Amino acid sequence: MIRVLKKFGSEKRLKIRTIVNRYVTMAGDLSDSFFEGFAMEVVYIVLPPTLKERSIPFNAEFCQSFMRDQLRSVKTFFPIVDIDQMDVHQKCQVTCGDIIDWMPDVDQIIIIRSGVMMMLSSLERLSRASRNHVHGIAGPLMVNVTPDQISSLPFSYTDVETFQELTEWMLQNRAESIRNVSSLSDEVFCCSSSFIAQFPENLPIVDLSGHEIWRQSTKMVVESSIAHSFSNYYQHPRLDLIELIPDKVRSVLDIGCAEGAIGRYLKHVKPYIKFVGIEPDPIAGHEAQKAYDQVYIQPIENLSLMEQFDCIIFGDVLEHLIDPMAAIKACHCLLHDGGVLVGSVPNIGHWSVIRGLVNGQFQYVPAGILCWGHLRFFTEHSLRKMLIEAGYYIDYLGYNQSMISPEGCQFIKRLEMGGCEKAVSLSAEQFLFRTIKMSSTPISNGKQLKQG
Repeated sequence: MIRVLKKFGSEKRLKIRTIVNRYVTMAGDLSDSFFEGFAMEVVYIVLPPTLKERSIPFNAEFCQSFMRDQLRSVKTFFPIVDIDQMDVHQKCQVTCGDIIDWMPDVDQIIIIRSGVMMMLSSLERLSRASRNHVHGIAGPLMVNVTPDQISSLPFSYTDVETFQELTEWMLQNRAESIRNVSSLSDEVFCCSSSFIAQFPENLPIVDLSGHEIWRQSTKMVVESSIAHSFSNYYQHPRLDLIELIPDKVRSVLDIGCAEGAIGRYLKHVKPYIKFVGIEPDPIAGHEAQKAYDQVYIQPIENLSLMEQFDCIIFGDVLEHLIDPMAAIKACHCLLHDGGVLVGSVPNIGHWSVIRGLVNGQFQYVPAGILCWGHLRFFTEHSLRKMLIEAGYYIDYLGYNQSMISPEGCQFIKRLEMGGCEKAVSLSAEQFLFRTIKMSSTPISNGKQLKQG
């Protein structure tokens, strides 16, 4: 992958040295001789986090650590142009012209956001599959970005191990096919240096996707390459929770509303519903204000409301609270008689977590069952117990399940052979619930829902 091309001038060598990280097992600083003549056929440019992403620094730190661990395992020089390692003034000035000037002989450039997780083998597949398309841009499959980059997967992933298993499965079972798409995320993409050279020299590298050249370019998705972004969780409506909201509801309190995806979706089809949100993150909260009737940007525990609602939503919120029992008890006075409490919590009894514990691991991730921000953990039994002791009638409790990986199926089978009887709970990533504040005429319409 590395080839000798030409020497950088001393000034350029010093400049590029300030932004190139060497991810290797060898100790010591970069020597001048390293920069004497090496360039790469493929260079990976790590973009800095957006303002929104900087509010959760763990995401970028986790992904960068994930990349470093892989590079240590292959024991190779792997210079990465990491713009986030520059000071703020320099970062603002990194342009398309700078990239071409620093790396004039690079064949391909892969640009990746600092909050994206991707295996090296998948990056290589992305590069190899798109090598013959010098005038376009190619991206991997991504399950939570643009619809064009979503594809059916043989099984889901919930942690690093299952993500690695899925990546390897795709490398072994899917050809290096490419399909043209109309839209492509700029969170990770591969292009030729000649493509970058088409843009104005003074255009910041972080603004490529907003330019007309990007919009008019040929866009492709490599079906055998996959990446995961941790930056889009706030932007998608929770249809599973929306399905639990009774048809007669006219007012909703969305606790931990994030960017307001649930309210934005429901108010589009039922504009008469009053939506009030509570969100401690000011960036997300200000976005939610565009769709909600009112949003309180403050910690959930500090809120004091006088009005009542037909429905209160806790969408993956209870696990982030110091005292979730106190929170749902406090909602009694905020619900009309017969009102419903709708929510979801991750399942700490998922097979992937149990497998990790058996192997001595409990690795926090930016989002998911073992999200770094989780303070409390729930099994099906502990969730039922909390809801009942808080004084609610459980109208529905179901499971969010997905396809299990081959290794996961084998692990669950071994558990069952050992006497484990709750296989359905082992495969549930989340528990969904709807509870009722009891009255003579509950507002719930008694809608029967399938588990899953």
